[in-house]
Amino acid sequence: MNLSYLYILKTITFLIALVFSFGSYAQKANFFEATYDVFYNTSVPNTKKSLLQIDFENHLSTFFIYKGTLNAGIKKNEDNTISITEKGADRYIKINYNDDSLISKEQINGRPYYLKEKIPSLHWTIKDSEIKNIGNLKCKQATLKFRGRDYIAWFTEEIPISEGPYKFNGLPGLIVLIHDITNRYTWSLTSYKSLNSNEAFIKLEKPKKFININDYVDLRYGKKKKLNSARLPRGIGVEYLKIARNGIEIEFDWEN
Repeated sequence: MNLSYLYILKTITFLIALVFSFGSYAQKANFFEATYDVFYNTSVPNTKKSLLQIDFENHLSTFFIYKGTLNAGIKKNEDNTISITEKGADRYIKINYNDDSLISKEQINGRPYYLKEKIPSLHWTIKDSEIKNIGNLKCKQATLKFRGRDYIAWFTEEIPISEGPYKFNGLPGLIVLIHDITNRYTWSLTSYKSLNSNEAFIKLEKPKKFININDYVDLRYGKKKKLNSARLPRGIGVEYLKIARNGIEIEFDWEN
């Protein structure tokens, strides 16, 4: 089952694309919050805390990624409230369904950049026969190819919220677990709850300047370097040096 049609509907109206997918769950509260562990199986493996906050009233979804390891960032208290042990998020991703925009705060060499792009169209394939329980939630499997990586996701229709960690959304239920097939990056749900107010929501600073996704790729990975065509064998076209990329997003539409 391919859900790319969800994004066509999204550009028409938020009520069809998002509120309808939230179903009865959204009617119980105006706000929703979930925490995820983000595991980076990189050269120095580490796990960070992250926070998803959804504002149904204003049609916004924001995903925060905190500095440090599990000992920093977000802490769930005994009274089920959440406290932040470090001021500010290292990175965040804000999705605005009103104007089909995605704004993310990224760090490149210790310097913050604000990236603005359209909400990516994610072409999920749902495997209805693949079902398993994660904790007390019944989950279905879905697969996705997104910007150079292949992902396996487990989502639950018991929480019919079409959101998840990072930039992943568009499934008919909250994403409980998602990882790329190499297990380099893994996001796993650790807690969730509905809220009656947004008093605990994190206030974002107003970006001073945006860059587009093309400029971001050039800044992070460097521009493709053209090989000297005079050194190429006769009849061979222009070649480009490929720079190794290890981030979450490693290929982009315009590069194909």
